[in-house]
Amino acid sequence: MDIYPLLKFGKLDGVFIGARLPEVVASLNRLIPAALITEQDMNGVLVLSSELIELHFVNGALVNVIVKMSSCWGNKCLTIGSAKRKLTRRSSLEKTIALLFDAGIEWKFFQRYCNENRVELITEGSASLEFLSDAGKVTINRIHLTEGEVYEKANRVVPDANAWY
Repeated sequence: MDIYPLLKFGKLDGVFIGARLPEVVASLNRLIPAALITEQDMNGVLVLSSELIELHFVNGALVNVIVKMSSCWGNKCLTIGSAKRKLTRRSSLEKTIALLFDAGIEWKFFQRYCNENRVELITEGSASLEFLSDAGKVTINRIHLTEGEVYEKANRVVPDANAWY
């Protein structure tokens, strides 16, 4: 699966934040041959998930795309614009930065959530790449595309003015 559009343009095979559920399902049927599992949580967030990807919908609109790198096994890898640029679940931070540079994708460290076990990179397409420390090596865990503000607004609980706290 080529993730270049996700990292560079913020969309994955025509799937983008704000897209409506029927459009996304039609695109995903071409992109992912495996069946999607559908769940709905208590907050009304509809989740479509497969082995490699998870999509969250609020009010019928896509608000969150997660590519689950920890599920990538064997020959299941993601490419960044070329078959030579492969990302797997064991790809290191250094290798990923080199691949982004080679593909001409600008990135920056996202310091707000960095700690000794977790690092995030934000690309120009507003995708974040999460890396976790594993046995002394920092490897990619997931790729995340979201409009945080949209997701937070959809899940915000409005306090009841008449309630006692």
